[in-house]
Amino acid sequence: MKTLIFHWSYDSIVGIGGGEVLINNVGRSLSSPVHCIVRNKQNKLGFVDITPKIPFSAKLFRGMRIMDYLSWSSIDPMDFDLDADIILTSGMTTRAIITPDNIPQVNLCFSPPRFLYDMWHHRRKNSKLGCLLPPIGEIMRIWDQSVDSRVDNYITISPIVKRRLWKYLKRDSDIIYPPIDCSKYQNKSSEDYFLFLSRIEPEKRPEEAIQACINTHQKLIIAGTGSLSKKLESKYKNNKNIVFAGFVKEEDKIELLSHCEALIYTPIAEDFGIVPIEALASGKPVICSNDGFPPTLIKDKYGTITDGTSKGISGAIKTLPEFNSQNLINCAKQFDFSIFKEKLNERMKFYYDDFNNKFNT
Repeated sequence: MKTLIFHWSYDSIVGIGGGEVLINNVGRSLSSPVHCIVRNKQNKLGFVDITPKIPFSAKLFRGMRIMDYLSWSSIDPMDFDLDADIILTSGMTTRAIITPDNIPQVNLCFSPPRFLYDMWHHRRKNSKLGCLLPPIGEIMRIWDQSVDSRVDNYITISPIVKRRLWKYLKRDSDIIYPPIDCSKYQNKSSEDYFLFLSRIEPEKRPEEAIQACINTHQKLIIAGTGSLSKKLESKYKNNKNIVFAGFVKEEDKIELLSHCEALIYTPIAEDFGIVPIEALASGKPVICSNDGFPPTLIKDKYGTITDGTSKGISGAIKTLPEFNSQNLINCAKQFDFSIFKEKLNERMKFYYDDFNNKFNT
């Protein structure tokens, strides 16, 4: 069975995010290259850039994320592989791709578009578009729901995303958790610092972690970049306990995880969160927020659950108990790449057979 994979986009300017790591593992599992819109000449993961295949009329909107539906509906997947048996799309806008009637489309769903659904009011209240945003949002929801019908089967990355997909689009799905290579993580002695490892964006709540460590006189290393990076670096540049490491290489990330006291990971309603799994694989506990997927895994057994505020994180830091590092590592093993590969291949084969059996082809 030959799989053709499309990922919604890749912008190497902001580094390699969780979505890129996951789709790279999908490609490894299915022995297939990943095709995507590469928004920067640097292509560290070696994805196949589909940009030359986008018609000029669609390229006019290529810089606008919400118009990516138009780009993908203009792509003929058969330009890339005439012998494909099944197509796997990754992300929200790739669903717009129009496949041949004899080839099923499976979508790997990180979440229904959050800015249109579960985080709509949060984004709306903080938007600079004012009264223009509500009608734009309604049009985008209609567009999003229209491309949904092009998907034959959904794979979601957590129970949280499965629930959102049913809530907003009334589509069922199979859960396959994103993987890590457990063997590459190391557990070493702690060096008296807490770690914040994430994109530096408002929904990740980095300043809550910063304030918590200032309040408790603890060292915090912040690894990652984002729209708040410059603002926070300028604001806290004179505080010796707050260290901004910026984007870190994979080997440096593993080293930071291996020596930290604990990971602070408190985003708003996180879809899954691969970083807490990496911390557990390093034998380190996680201080997480009480919404999204992470608390369903941590359960005060592998870390501490807080309300995500600086006060709540401060309390967790002060009362953080001792954890058995081997228990944390054992918890992470259920997310190992070998398990992911087996489950993904089994599901893809099932979808392919089910589609063809319906029409006796």
